Amino acid sequence: MQLTWNRARGLVLLGGLIVVAVIVLVMSMRGVDPVEIAATLFFAPVFVGALYFGPLAGLLLGLAAVGGYVALRLPAIRLVGLSELGGLLAFRAAGYLLFGGVTGWASRSLAETMTRLEAHDPVDPRSGLVNRRALLHALEAERVRAERYGSVFSVIALRMPDSQVPPAELGELVARRVRASDTAGRFEIDGDQLLVVVMPETASEGAARLTADLTEPISSRWRVEVSESRFTFPDDREELDRLSELLGADSTG
Repeated sequence: MQLTWNRARGLVLLGGLIVVAVIVLVMSMRGVDPVEIAATLFFAPVFVGALYFGPLAGLLLGLAAVGGYVALRLPAIRLVGLSELGGLLAFRAAGYLLFGGVTGWASRSLAETMTRLEAHDPVDPRSGLVNRRALLHALEAERVRAERYGSVFSVIALRMPDSQVPPAELGELVARRVRASDTAGRFEIDGDQLLVVVMPETASEGAARLTADLTEPISSRWRVEVSESRFTFPDDREELDRLSELLGADSTG
């Protein structure tokens, strides 16, 4: 499965919360001051806020954690005076603020990096087939080649419900039936998913055979209605132009 930023962030969140929980458990087993245990727990919301909303949220939640820690230490401050606990308060305040700011900055930087990587990734993460950007590239490259050498190519498009046909299983089924030279991809559109296969050096008869080879098992396995379209260059130039426009309508893939 492709590791997107959302998945990576979820894993980081889970790992961070587990670390906090383990630290708190160890502190409890060693009989550490309950106030310090609570202070450790304050790192959890700072971590979540910084991870999901960036450095500003991390700093603001860090300030809130500082306020919470000071509130927990008020009885001790009244008892021994602020001067005795000033160093501890400053240490905790610096810890919360640095943790919130640095975590937020790191999260934002990682998000930007992974988003740029995702933007150039040709793979559809749900099916393992290529995405619409890669399909558009394959279609346009095949059109240029066909115009230059006077050859033919075909494209089939099968539309089916996204919720009823698991993309991962669909990808496995398609991968077993297409040729190595074909480019097969899928993407979501208006609650459905569209499966598109670009077939070099293939006339309409070959496209019809592959359409049947795909439509029949999809319909029977998941009991869904599959809407099919077939286009062959150069006869179906206008239809292929409209398909190119559809593929290019969303640059996110």
